Amino acid sequence: MQKRFEGRVAIVTGSSRGIGRAIALRLAAEGATIILNGRTAETVAAVAAEIAGAGGKTASVIGSVSEPGIPAALVKAARENFSRIDVVVNNVGISPYYGPLLGVDRERFSKTLVSNTWPAVSLVQEAVASGLGQGGAVLNISTIGSMQVQPYAAPYAASKAALNVLTKTLARELGRRGIRVNGIAPGLIRTRTSSAISTGKTGDREAEIMPLGRLGEPEDVASAAAFLLSCEASWITGETLVIDGGRLLVGDEPRDQIGVFD
Repeated sequence: MQKRFEGRVAIVTGSSRGIGRAIALRLAAEGATIILNGRTAETVAAVAAEIAGAGGKTASVIGSVSEPGIPAALVKAARENFSRIDVVVNNVGISPYYGPLLGVDRERFSKTLVSNTWPAVSLVQEAVASGLGQGGAVLNISTIGSMQVQPYAAPYAASKAALNVLTKTLARELGRRGIRVNGIAPGLIRTRTSSAISTGKTGDREAEIMPLGRLGEPEDVASAAAFLLSCEASWITGETLVIDGGRLLVGDEPRDQIGVFD
């Protein structure tokens, strides 16, 4: 495997499982030192052990990046342990409400929008203030839901659409500092979080209509992430790359919700 991140330090939020874990493992395999993050110490420790077993280096910060102080703690861990910050991956997302938009309450609506946008901005602010600069790269994980109708996940989709705009704005602000900012919008990826719709008959039905004939794996996203964060993408900024197996080519809503009106 290439060593495109040799000597570089990457902060990856939500890196204890799923897409975040896959990105952390991929960057580590390519030589990066990883600042891991997750809400459960045991799951973070498992990823750290996996990276260490392959000869990589890590530091960890336990806690939700939505909590005040966690973005600063991540940056502090990078600076105090490894004296630099080169890469920031904002991977965390929440969706506390699933249902028609007419049924959502203000609290869950606000929590979704703020939790899926502010932590990314806050972490970038902290990283830039502490040395992220020329040659640095930021990656925000969005969703194809931000580009389509999601009848039962509208607040989540709206929050990720807002993140796409923030990606472009940060790219504009940070370009003259030599920092690139991009995003990835995954389609349906087989993770624990998506298991209700990515496994069983529902998952099979979704896979059937995929132009590429299968659902995505976390490693599919990690491969794209490694490219966008590497010097091979040195003239790409402000873009959100769709990684969906062609799902947006065959329709908009999830298959089992097409034509359903509540």
